[in-house]
Amino acid sequence: MSAKSMPGDISLIYPTETKEYPYEEPFKTAYKFLDRFLKTAEVAIVIGYSFRDRGITYIIDEAQSINPNLKFIIVCGENPGDDTRKR
Repeated sequence: MSAKSMPGDISLIYPTETKEYPYEEPFKTAYKFLDRFLKTAEVAIVIGYSFRDRGITYIIDEAQSINPNLKFIIVCGENPGDDTRKR
């Protein structure tokens, strides 16, 4: 079901069977958008992400190596995990 066919500002993200870098829709399009955005952005606000997803972390690392102006604002809970603290 597309978000256009539903009332209001609702989007659905479907789970995958693995946590590996997803190559199927809708994740493929979302990852491409994130990749393009981070390579040109100056600031990215990250809310509630643990930095444990290898696919997204790869995109972030690559963007940081290409875009020296990219800064992150990370919003997390009181006890962030090791992966979040490293960032």
